[in-house]
Amino acid sequence: MRRSWLPGLLAAAAAFLAPLAPASARAETTVRAVLEAEIVTLDPYFTTAYITRTFGFMVYDTLFAPDAKGQFKPQMVDTWSVSDDRLTWRFTLRDGLRFHDGTPVQAADCVASLKRWAARSALGGRLMDVAAALDAVDDRTFVLTLREPYGLVLDTLGTTSSPTPFIMPARLAATPPTTQLTEVMGSGPFVYDRAAHITGDHMLLRKNPDYRPRPEPAEFLAGGKVVKVDALDIRVIPDDATAVGALGASEIDLMQYAPFDLIEQIERNKNLAVMNFTGPHRFTGHYRINTAAKPFDDPAIRRVLLRLVDQREVLDGFGLDPRFSQTCDAFFICGSPYETHVGPSSCTIRPWRRRGPP
Repeated sequence: MRRSWLPGLLAAAAAFLAPLAPASARAETTVRAVLEAEIVTLDPYFTTAYITRTFGFMVYDTLFAPDAKGQFKPQMVDTWSVSDDRLTWRFTLRDGLRFHDGTPVQAADCVASLKRWAARSALGGRLMDVAAALDAVDDRTFVLTLREPYGLVLDTLGTTSSPTPFIMPARLAATPPTTQLTEVMGSGPFVYDRAAHITGDHMLLRKNPDYRPRPEPAEFLAGGKVVKVDALDIRVIPDDATAVGALGASEIDLMQYAPFDLIEQIERNKNLAVMNFTGPHRFTGHYRINTAAKPFDDPAIRRVLLRLVDQREVLDGFGLDPRFSQTCDAFFICGSPYETHVGPSSCTIRPWRRRGPP
């Protein structure tokens, strides 16, 4: 069952998920933002927390990234090829990639990063299970050799799931995966300013002047990540009402998620705009049934439950504005390239409703 489709986007270069922003453009080049939570864990492999993934997309980069159609496009990679037997994958990096300390991004960094990441990721672990070797052959080229064909190579290297395979220097990737990194060294469009980070108050990310976006137009997470501000000041305001008040008072410029019970208040302010995303940029939710325990170990009972649930009533029960929610009988997100209604069509009967007391 699909639950609330909250306005939002996975994590783009600037990683503003479902932002609320003043309608008029601001003159200064520092954007003050309140995200879903405080960024506490800086090691992008160490946690599955979405806020760390958001941080990762701003300061790191990935080898591949999905476009709006769900196709994985090269990001840090320039060219790639696969052998006819689908066992040898060769990747060459774009020229001129550099980490924030000025050192060049090399193939050895990619190999070390992928190995450390795979130790923390189920998806990465599956790739390594079928890998015979993963080696750098020169400064810009690395080769993945498989023991058997595997259809999810690009999907794995470009996944947006947490943890995400961001690329870091080999010296940091050599840290045991069970040890949390405290140093942040990526090659992404923003640079983490450690000196300006005050825990519990704010974090400052500065535009990376040496970042070289891809030449293609930005499309979802693929294409060129062009930063148009000098800095991003991420404020910590845990209370939603306080954050909305700060937004209305122009103390911040953007709020990642709008609390539904305060949307009407926000919309009354003509200087603010609520941004609502659709399709694959939304969140989806579902009931997870414990099929190992009674009574839901019985498929017949589960079929009854499916017919009893009215998705719209559930969404309304959460108090969600219909503008920001929709029902969906597809297992994958409606509006995404993977949307399919095969199967659920047999269940589209009018939901049963109790008449009178039991």
